[in-house]
Amino acid sequence: MPVHPLLRASYDARMAWIVIATLGAATSFGLWSTGFIVMWPSLLHPVCGALALYGATCFYRSVRREERLASSCEALAQLVLFTMIAGPLSYLAASLDRPLQDARLVHADRLMGFDWRAYLAWINAHPALHGPLRLAYDTLLPQLAAAILLLGLTGRRHQLRILVWSVIASAVVSIAVSAIWPAVGGYAHFNLHAAAYSGIQPSDAWTHVPDFLGVRDGTLRTLALDRMQGIIAFPSFHAALGIIFAWAYWQSPWTRWPGLAIEAALLLSTPVDGAHYLSDVVAGCLLAFASIGIAERALLTGRSRPTAALAPATR
Repeated sequence: MPVHPLLRASYDARMAWIVIATLGAATSFGLWSTGFIVMWPSLLHPVCGALALYGATCFYRSVRREERLASSCEALAQLVLFTMIAGPLSYLAASLDRPLQDARLVHADRLMGFDWRAYLAWINAHPALHGPLRLAYDTLLPQLAAAILLLGLTGRRHQLRILVWSVIASAVVSIAVSAIWPAVGGYAHFNLHAAAYSGIQPSDAWTHVPDFLGVRDGTLRTLALDRMQGIIAFPSFHAALGIIFAWAYWQSPWTRWPGLAIEAALLLSTPVDGAHYLSDVVAGCLLAFASIGIAERALLTGRSRPTAALAPATR
């Protein structure tokens, strides 16, 4: 009897499917038990995309036997599904309505010698510099796809699995920490409006604030996946992804230095375009390094496990 394509995947890839399914079930239960309503039509496009990618995974693993394409499609499918879960989960975490930690984060910035408002003023005075910084910040999802395809299509399957697990681990920890230490971000905390930064147009100065405050005070309980905002402040998941992508680009000599330049721009843009404090960015970077290190060790151990792909087919 032929082996199912899912069972042909590596052990850690199958475990990733199990973790994603478990997180999805737990998030669904949490949303239901706290009175959230999900607008199911907003799930249509990502679900169809994930199913199409999974179908491509099965095709390239069982029919064409092109494992590079299969691994790439599988990683994309997993992270599309995980993103669908992580967004609502972050809203669920914010609904705990814990005390805001902005004042403490600003104090932490000052201990590091960083003044968030002074940095904003400097970027505002150099609008030509802000353009490429914002571009790096706004291309997070295309960068994720590029990193996956880079590792998958060049045959770096082990590094690809580290990437997937690092993204999942960083997101879950970020959401958990944000539930305990929530923050609204620099613009809202300092009550800065467009006149204070008229030379630039930050990507996310205030756009996340209505959702963040609405979830906290209970006035927002209907979620549409295609209209959700990034509401995690500490640690910065944007910064964590920047480090993870830089690590992925470093695996190839052709993308090593361009990748570092892009991710450096992303990190520099995060306080301005994401309303993050420097402490958010530092915490996000440390989280990414820890996630990559743990994933490397865990997957190095797991590489010795037998997979169904190596097992002989039975009748």
